[in-house]
Order: sequence, then structure tokens, then C-alpha cells
Amino acid sequence: MEIIYDKNKAEKLLRERNIDLQEIEGILLANGPVAVIRNPARRGQKIFLVYYKGYIHAVPFVRDAERNYIIKTAYRSRKYNKIYGDNNET
Repeated sequence: MEIIYDKNKAEKLLRERNIDLQEIEGILLANGPVAVIRNPARRGQKIFLVYYKGYIHAVPFVRDAERNYIIKTAYRSRKYNKIYGDNNET
């Protein structure tokens, strides 16, 4: 199992939103997600909820044929921070 993401997208997220997919990958590998939920907007896609920089971030992903996780993007989620954010540490 491997976590895969587009390097150009990762650079854009770091530049525009200060979200480092490499750090998120490290959190997922070391601690796992806070939760995994279905993506209500995209059929066949799920979302990792990750505690990152003091806030819950949504990280949509799909699985490929080799069972790798393919991360699509990452963003701060006020909605999920209200639900999952109170009981986490950095």
C-alpha cells in the first residue's frame, strides 16, 4: 500500500493554501486518519479526515487496482472540525 498524489498539485496546495501533502502523507502513515468517510459529492470517493496544523483537513482519495491511496486534494474543513476537532492534538 502506498499513498500517491500529483506533485504539481502538491506544490500548488503548498503555495496557495499552505497545505503540505507530504506532511499529510506522514501523518497518515504514522498515526492514520481521525476518520474515513464517504465523499457526499463524489461517488466512489472517500475522505480522510486528518488533524493537521491544529485543524481538521479533508483529504479526498480513491483506491487504485493495487490498493494504493490516490489523494486528490486537501482542504481545511470547518464542518468536520466542529465534529472531530475538539479531541485532537497537533
